[in-house]
Amino acid sequence: MLRDYQVKAIDETRSHIHAGRRRPLIVAPTGAGKTTIASAIIHSALSRGSKIVFMAHRRELINQPSARLDALGVDHGIIMGDHWRARPWLPVQVASVDTLRNREYPWRPDILFIDEAHRARAKTYQTAIEMAGRDPIVIGLTATPCRTDGVGLGGDLFNAVVECPQIYELIDMGFLVPVSLYSWENPDLDACAVRGSDLDAEQQEDVLNKPSLIGNALYEWRRRAADRPTVVFCAGTKHSQATAAAFHSAGVKAVHLDGTTPPAIRQRMTDDLAAGRIQVICNYMVLPEGWDCPPVSCVVLLRRTLSLALYLQMVGRGTRTYANKTNCLVLDHGGNFHIHGHATAHRDWSLSVDRRRRKAEAIKAKDEYKVCPECMNVAALDVLRCPCGYAFSISTTRKKPEIPTARAGTLIDVDTLPTASPHDDTRRNWYWSFLHEQHTAIKKNGDPY
Repeated sequence: MLRDYQVKAIDETRSHIHAGRRRPLIVAPTGAGKTTIASAIIHSALSRGSKIVFMAHRRELINQPSARLDALGVDHGIIMGDHWRARPWLPVQVASVDTLRNREYPWRPDILFIDEAHRARAKTYQTAIEMAGRDPIVIGLTATPCRTDGVGLGGDLFNAVVECPQIYELIDMGFLVPVSLYSWENPDLDACAVRGSDLDAEQQEDVLNKPSLIGNALYEWRRRAADRPTVVFCAGTKHSQATAAAFHSAGVKAVHLDGTTPPAIRQRMTDDLAAGRIQVICNYMVLPEGWDCPPVSCVVLLRRTLSLALYLQMVGRGTRTYANKTNCLVLDHGGNFHIHGHATAHRDWSLSVDRRRRKAEAIKAKDEYKVCPECMNVAALDVLRCPCGYAFSISTTRKKPEIPTARAGTLIDVDTLPTASPHDDTRRNWYWSFLHEQHTAIKKNGDPY
């Protein structure tokens, strides 16, 4: 059954199309049900004789709408390599955009859906749209209608926005779990150049792929989240491999995956994480989009990104509801909070040109926080007393103070009171002594993959 806001989004989309705005963009946070909304529109449009193509850029994003259409009884084909479900005669197709741009459409589509539509400025999507011929209806779907390169999604791409409730609203409705965020501003990544629209990947990996930093992340995870299914976002493939190895050597059932991991193994890892057979999946740029594993209740950010979209996508991997899941714990070791603000903050989305985010930019007044000098808890301006017991002065409550630099070796607890945290030297000593004591653990445990 559709949720009320999903019905409203469908109605608004139809209203825009009937009014001549034939390129609406549906904005819905991760977990809000973008695929459900699209599938309902497809089911209805098919009954009126429309021919429809749903396009996406990754295998996971092909499988999800295909499964949802099956649940609705919508027979369809899949355009992706030599897929077993190639049925070009059917009026509904789910297509890989990379495959589609190299082939002819089986027929002229009336409606095109573009999943992860913040990518729709890419040449692959533009080519696929042009190949559709006459003026089809183009419906975009995204959780984050913004681009780090500053290029807006309006103009010749989309001409209307349909907004579902924002993250904090979905949390209040009970459709997402609350986010408890700890954010560590170090390490120093100022020396990393910007390549394209984000930090240089190789340079960031060189800075972050250090045993002391990985040991810090391992320590904090064991202290705060050792009982939680966890996904770790790393700065590179080697960094992900090293992080998984460090966790595994410490007796944690952790695995690494990257773009070369076969789909069957990737799915098995997801199933094992959900079932508790493994505890941690480390990855580099594989799981931010199109990966659903509702039991995940901890997200570790071992990287920094200038992309608000990527930041929200990563956090969103842990916000889906699940049995006995009370919140999503985010351990931000890349200082992303200090650039983008809280993941649950209100954001005003627009199709106009975006302002490019600078490398060392701090959060702005719209994300209004103050910091407890006793425990480093980041609280809203109207909070009078910190969970640790510290009473904010009225003057502090009325105006937004500067957010100080995180103390060395300390995580900033954005939502709850942190316990005492040891100095960096203590962390390093603990890390190396722990690995020394358990250097044979990996042999005893074995590698399940």
